[in-house]
Amino acid sequence: MTVQLLNKLGKPLPAATSTFADNNDIPAWARGAVGQVQAAGLMGGIGDNKFGPNGKYTRESGIVLSGILWGKYQ
Repeated sequence: MTVQLLNKLGKPLPAATSTFADNNDIPAWARGAVGQVQAAGLMGGIGDNKFGPNGKYTRESGIVLSGILWGKYQ
């Protein structure tokens, strides 16, 4: 969603490949976008170089991401 939002705002992220240790757990259709947000410094995962694609995305995570986006792309 973040990559699509930035595309709609005319601020596309460059293509990148995810380097998370659990990259194989990320659905193939999402790996490109995960790589983009990782390379842009928008998402850093859950620790231990893991993205945690099967975990829950919390309100707190959404608030942090919103702040990062505001700071970088306002």
